[in-house]
Amino acid sequence: MDSLARNNFPEVDSGLATCFAFSNDMCRAAVGASLDEFVKFARNPIFGSMVNCESWRAEPVNLVGNGGTPTRGAMATQLVHVVSLSGRTRTFIWTLQQERRPPNAGSWLVWQCLAKDKAIELTV
Repeated sequence: MDSLARNNFPEVDSGLATCFAFSNDMCRAAVGASLDEFVKFARNPIFGSMVNCESWRAEPVNLVGNGGTPTRGAMATQLVHVVSLSGRTRTFIWTLQQERRPPNAGSWLVWQCLAKDKAIELTV
């Protein structure tokens, strides 16, 4: 979130590049599978409210389940409250998954990020 809040430091869209780098393959595929496509996606009004935001605050991480399964790594969620430059407050649900396979084995990567007020319609 610090990178997204200061998206254009040290260079243009470096915050989005950081977010993309910490996303798993499934998340990347959902937004076009390339950094260029992700940058275009991130200009939408919902996700875009995190980019260059005024401020943000994260709640404690919530581990989901019992630490993963034989085929899927552990998952966690975290609520992040964002105040956009326009002053609107929106809460996002970040879901992270611990990777089981190299080269990122053991790393926690972004599995999805949903605006809480849109989460039901996006998952049904």
